[in-house]
Amino acid sequence: MKKSIFITLIIILCFLISFSTSCLAKKIIDKPSVVIGNQIVSLEIADTAAKRQRGLMERNSLPDNHGMLFIFDEPTKPVFWMKDCFISLDIIFIKDSKIVNMYQSVPPCQQFPCEQYPSVEFVDRVLEVSAGFTKKHNVKINDKVEFVGFRLK
Repeated sequence: MKKSIFITLIIILCFLISFSTSCLAKKIIDKPSVVIGNQIVSLEIADTAAKRQRGLMERNSLPDNHGMLFIFDEPTKPVFWMKDCFISLDIIFIKDSKIVNMYQSVPPCQQFPCEQYPSVEFVDRVLEVSAGFTKKHNVKINDKVEFVGFRLK
């Protein structure tokens, strides 16, 4: 009798662990995110010309492990600038889920004309995160970037 109760409790415990793990994975997958530098970064998606143009302008802060992912329909060599940005950012250029270039701790533009930050090669994504993220998490050129919670085109 005790053995059957023990086995039943083990089965229930395994079910609860499995259920809670799948719920946690579902929670992560349901929200657009990237895994970069062993960190999960929650995303805002800029996938239209208007959203890409607006970017993170006029933001006073950006929470830790949050960022904006710029998605381009075709590979391009985008040029970024910090016009009307109030916070410093790291800008990470991504091609085929691999980091190909980045600018660290890019300051807000203080006077016109603003400095420009071009891509060194054609890319399909650009990720902006808070300044210092790449140093803090030891993010390097050629690191892989994993996209979760949404389907890439």
